[in-house]
Amino acid sequence: MIFQKTTVIRSSEDLEKYCVRERSRAFESNSNVHQRVIGIIEKLLPLENRKRELELLVKQLDSPEASEINILRRPTQINLPSDHANAIDCAIQRVTEFHQVQLEKITCGWDFDGDRFAWHKPVTKKGSGTQGQILTPVESAGIYVPGGLASYPSSVIMNVIPAKVAGVKRIIIATPPGADGCISTAVQYAAWKLGVEALVAAGGAHAIATLALGLGDQFDGADVIAGPGNDYVNEAKRYFWGKVGLDGLAGPSEIAVALDDHGSIEFSVADLLAQVEHAPDNIARLYVPSEKLLDLCILEVEAQLENAPRKTVMGESLIKHGEAVVLAYGLFRDHLLDAIEAFAPEHLSLQVEHGSELMKKIRNAGSISIGSLSAQSFGDYSAGPSHTLPTKRASRFGNAVNVQTFMKLTSFLDCDENDALELAEIAEVLGNLEGLPAHATNARMRNFIKK
Repeated sequence: MIFQKTTVIRSSEDLEKYCVRERSRAFESNSNVHQRVIGIIEKLLPLENRKRELELLVKQLDSPEASEINILRRPTQINLPSDHANAIDCAIQRVTEFHQVQLEKITCGWDFDGDRFAWHKPVTKKGSGTQGQILTPVESAGIYVPGGLASYPSSVIMNVIPAKVAGVKRIIIATPPGADGCISTAVQYAAWKLGVEALVAAGGAHAIATLALGLGDQFDGADVIAGPGNDYVNEAKRYFWGKVGLDGLAGPSEIAVALDDHGSIEFSVADLLAQVEHAPDNIARLYVPSEKLLDLCILEVEAQLENAPRKTVMGESLIKHGEAVVLAYGLFRDHLLDAIEAFAPEHLSLQVEHGSELMKKIRNAGSISIGSLSAQSFGDYSAGPSHTLPTKRASRFGNAVNVQTFMKLTSFLDCDENDALELAEIAEVLGNLEGLPAHATNARMRNFIKK
């Protein structure tokens, strides 16, 4: 058995049952993890004990070799193999260019002044006053980069660059150290290349708490925290929700692949396996129009898994969290979109005829790759958009990390006499209507300006 489940949809009733089941997917808080996270954060709340408690938590939870708080500032040199450094440099360039264009597109027609953008319009037709909005970067960002057993410089690139392009002045990274208590040189190289102020060797809930609260004279708490992590990271984010800005909660990686007779079985399976390589809890969906095509896909999965270095992880992910969905009898053509929208995947690969046209209709997906040449790994490493994406159906309302993750809108109003007279009449009536007489009086006072 390759997939945990195979669902054959033969009717609109079958389709509705499938969609209802997929729409029930949601984030669930683990009560045991929640209680442990609360205990960890409470240890770090008092400023006078924070450094010592963080030191103990890092030693206990991250690395016994970590004897003291490891806060790295920019070194003079990082020794990294040249091919690794070149790949990181090229990814930095491409991701930077993408987000620079994004910022240009969303602020097209806005005024720019220093580090902020603004647009304005007349308050009223008779007056000369203005109103509008100001788009400003936050002062500081905390970036969480997964680590410990692995090294993820791409997570530095994909989360730091949108903040840098947005104009954030101070960026701190927290990342779990390796068994030796040290942060990987690849992560350090990417961080220093991007001008990160400091790296903190800490992971999990205590890392998020440190980014949110600050560390005394070392650095202040962040205005926004972004970056994916495990259940402990998510629970810590829940705790600080409303106290700092957050990118969202990151669940296990998800991939949905839609394949018809016009697509490549080999490349479709490669896309599927690439996104279930991270961990055994990764989630996969394969949409096909026939059981015959599914059988061919299963043979290809078996062939690609046979010699894969992470065969065990990928196989476990598919057998625990993978589902093949056969949309039979023409349902694939007419209702593939319904199935995709119900699942609302993090990653979506469209290996179908007219994939570009279908893409234009999709509302719920974190990222979409179209055609056999648009490999999933391109989006993870080198295409340009951030790979930090919404999961667990959060693509219905959430975004990839982007420049707007680190920016905020402020509205402004500057009235002249004619503007004030027009607005006062409306505001006074509504203030009285809602039983707020001080609001009504506040508006009516502006009527005395009338000549």
